[in-house]
Amino acid sequence: MKKHLSLLILFISAIILNSSCKKDEATKDRELLTSGKWFYDYIVNFRAGSSINSCFNNTHYIEFKADGTVSMVIFDKGYDQTLVEGTYALNEDGKTFTLNADNRQWTGTIHLIKDNYLRMTMTLAPDNFYSYELTLAHKKANPNCQPPK
Repeated sequence: MKKHLSLLILFISAIILNSSCKKDEATKDRELLTSGKWFYDYIVNFRAGSSINSCFNNTHYIEFKADGTVSMVIFDKGYDQTLVEGTYALNEDGKTFTLNADNRQWTGTIHLIKDNYLRMTMTLAPDNFYSYELTLAHKKANPNCQPPK
């Protein structure tokens, strides 16, 4: 009986420790997400099956702010860009979110986030017609890159 009780306590402790680590990771991810501007590095359009653009400069970014607001450069018809403001809500898991900007709602998943690297997918809700994978960085690898006019 004593052995079963010890195993039960060990099992419960492991569950609590694992849950605590996940919360710490979600908090760290949230802090990284809101740590400044994330500059576009590469975008893949899943619908078209190709990249939209791989030449971005320091005016092409997304900035998630701690107060739940977001500033984001969007692209219309290729290289035409517009800065839009909106809101976002990051779920407790620190990985999934909704974003509302430019009268559109997007759902997203953060696949990997590090100090200078963010890879996520964003899908236009509710029809999932547009879906993109975005790779972003705090520091631009090629700050002088100028997309065609």
